[in-house]
Amino acid sequence: MNMRSIRPCHLLIAGLLFLPKTPYAVAEDERPDPALDDQTSKLEPVTVTARRREESLRDVPASIHVESGESLEQKRMLDGAAALRDVAGASLGTFGDRSNAFTVIRGVAPILTPLSPDDSSVLTFVDGAPMPMGASLSPYLDLERMEVVKGPQNTLFGRNTAGGAINLVPVQPDHGFEGSLRTEVGTDGIFRAESILNGSIVPERLAGRLAIRRSRTDGYIPNSAGEDLGKDESWVARGSLLFTPTERTSWLLSVQGESTDTAPTAYIADRPGQAKQAAQNKTVDDLRMLSINSRLEHDFDTFTATAQTSYARLNNRNSYNFPDALIASDFSGLPPSDFLDPGTNFIDWDKRDSRLTQEFRVAALPNAQVGWLAGVVFYRDEAQRNRNSEMWYFGPSATGSTDYDLTTTGQAVFGEVNLPMNDQLQLSLGARATHESKEFHSEFTSDGMSGAVPYFAEEGEKSYDFVTGRAALTYDWSSDLMTWASLSRGYKSGGFGQGNSLMWSGVPRDPYDSSTVLTYELGARSAWLDDRLEISGALFLNDMRKEQMQTWDYEDFTGKNLNLDARSVGLELDAQYRPSDRWWLSSGVAYTNTALRNVSEEAAALQDGLNSGNHLPTVPEWSAKAAIGYQVAGQDLGLGGVLADGTVNARLAYNYMGSRYTDASNFGKLPPVHLVSARLGMDFGNSEVYFFGDNLLDEEYMSIKDRFGTDAEGNPVFGVSYARGATVGLGAALHF
Repeated sequence: MNMRSIRPCHLLIAGLLFLPKTPYAVAEDERPDPALDDQTSKLEPVTVTARRREESLRDVPASIHVESGESLEQKRMLDGAAALRDVAGASLGTFGDRSNAFTVIRGVAPILTPLSPDDSSVLTFVDGAPMPMGASLSPYLDLERMEVVKGPQNTLFGRNTAGGAINLVPVQPDHGFEGSLRTEVGTDGIFRAESILNGSIVPERLAGRLAIRRSRTDGYIPNSAGEDLGKDESWVARGSLLFTPTERTSWLLSVQGESTDTAPTAYIADRPGQAKQAAQNKTVDDLRMLSINSRLEHDFDTFTATAQTSYARLNNRNSYNFPDALIASDFSGLPPSDFLDPGTNFIDWDKRDSRLTQEFRVAALPNAQVGWLAGVVFYRDEAQRNRNSEMWYFGPSATGSTDYDLTTTGQAVFGEVNLPMNDQLQLSLGARATHESKEFHSEFTSDGMSGAVPYFAEEGEKSYDFVTGRAALTYDWSSDLMTWASLSRGYKSGGFGQGNSLMWSGVPRDPYDSSTVLTYELGARSAWLDDRLEISGALFLNDMRKEQMQTWDYEDFTGKNLNLDARSVGLELDAQYRPSDRWWLSSGVAYTNTALRNVSEEAAALQDGLNSGNHLPTVPEWSAKAAIGYQVAGQDLGLGGVLADGTVNARLAYNYMGSRYTDASNFGKLPPVHLVSARLGMDFGNSEVYFFGDNLLDEEYMSIKDRFGTDAEGNPVFGVSYARGATVGLGAALHF
């Protein structure tokens, strides 16, 4: 079968033909036997570790989006970018490549781009261990669940979480034998092969688990000077060992690796009415990552003690033309061929990050009347950036080689306590005190460009002492309705930006200041109709002071690091409904209004269009989602033979992302996006066959629109990037 010949609507229509005409239902994350009674239509309680200990989601006074591992698989949320699609208030800052992408939650993030390798506001954790910022879009493999905790999480998760934290909880090894094989093929060259093996190594003492995935997708943006942009090839694997020498002691050791090669979808020329076309002969974005996590736990009579050690290392090679030859032709008036010499129009990056963390914590046992947690943590981050560039059109500011090394060390003590005030009212208080030091060294070497100094070096050192914290009041109106009010303080230390556009002239960079955010939140979480309907929502206000930003002037190719005030205010509402054991429905809406504040005349002079009241980049004002699912036994549909013993499951989903900007000057406005996805499968218990379709409306929407200057007539020249269009495919899984 030629998958490229299948149009997206074909599989969708074929799938809809299988849907029954009788109104029965099921939940998205559970697969109950349709023969069971109506009790199976109740929504199941959800357990989270958002406060670094296991507890019911209904008891946590915070906005948390949770996806089970099965739900992630059903939605084909196979990496960080896809997983954010259903998270209210979350968006992605990207420049078309992996290494520069970062997560934004409720508008809290570096403005435009992180200034340094540790300038992130939302960090990804794997089983509580922090990952480098470059791992934000890494593949999600063999997860029990994903938890997205919104608002400042510095108290319990630590640095770089002023906007929130994404905690990925992998499936732990156990002593039951389990294995699975999964494969997928589809249009755009989609290929995925995945295997999982779990079982006992030493009965009752040592269990192991291994998961491996190989995936590939072809490029989708034609490139006249090289391979099509958007190609992605990846290997990812995780091996885990769980040692339980006694009933009270456990040691979990896991190792995860990733090797991904992509042709990034960086900026191409914006030429309305013409076909999408790139002109780039350097298209490399290769990533290698290794992470090791050790967690030793022991339950004493009155508390649990945990020692967690983690190490992550990420290497990235990023090589591309900058700008794309067609963009350069548009603003310079010169022919594209003048910009296609790979020796005179390129940026080559070698990026290396490592993160070592040692944490000790003690916590109350589950179900203790007074919940509490206390700990101490030590960390050391190292980042190296080596850049070689030659962009003759922009003069000496865009040529030569630059080396940048940054080392961050820190220590912190933290704790949180949950105090019952009476049967219905509970007070939560938490704080973290941190001391952090940063050292950097940078060198510039000219390639001989006229006007540039032959060599220049600079270095610096700064220390930061700060306190972050959170206070929340929870009121239980009943066993099915709780509300909370919280105040949280987030903090990001200042530092020395990795970019210095005046280094070629011997001018040292200025350090940027620390930033803070105060977050006010009112929220509610409720269950209705005998636990068939769950509704949660929140109102929030983020007051950001001295948020970090890089201005940029494409006329002379210079930028400057500075700090600007901003705020975001909004609401979020999510609902899940299971009317019966065959149907499920879910929906959600989010509104986020953002604005720059107190933009000085000096700051406005650094970047055209930078004004107070401008919206923050990458944050849609409105977003929404809706999904419907169905599950029924084959025999109830009148199917015969082997199909009668199977279960038909179907899912149809819609996501809306409103208009947003990709720059702080609000020149690059992106239109709204409407996404439709679907899945239709036949489950036989230990095996499954399914069809899937993503972006079925075939919206090749803009994900970036950035101004690169003006042409000879004074018209703005934009560089843009596009998302992939519709894809459909066929998958099969075997469980044994």
